[in-house]
Amino acid sequence: MRAVTPERYITLEEVAQFLSCSTRTIRRLMDRGQIPFYRLGGSPRFILEEVHQAIQRTVGRGRRRRRVAKIPVREYIPHPEVLETQIIGGVANG
Repeated sequence: MRAVTPERYITLEEVAQFLSCSTRTIRRLMDRGQIPFYRLGGSPRFILEEVHQAIQRTVGRGRRRRRVAKIPVREYIPHPEVLETQIIGGVANG
């Protein structure tokens, strides 16, 4: 039988540092129920693995729509003869 290692609880400040955001943002996520937390002595504590999983579930669910420019692929494919004249012309003029 394997021994179960206890989870390490981290503080609000540590979670904010891990996610590169403010403690205010973490509190908002707590209020919305998007990050699981535990109260120990009145202070919120988190398990890092649970926070990571919760954030992975919420990725891409923002209120803002992601705007992606729809540019035809053919505009990105350079024509070889255009490249050659630009390179040769640039070297000859330089």
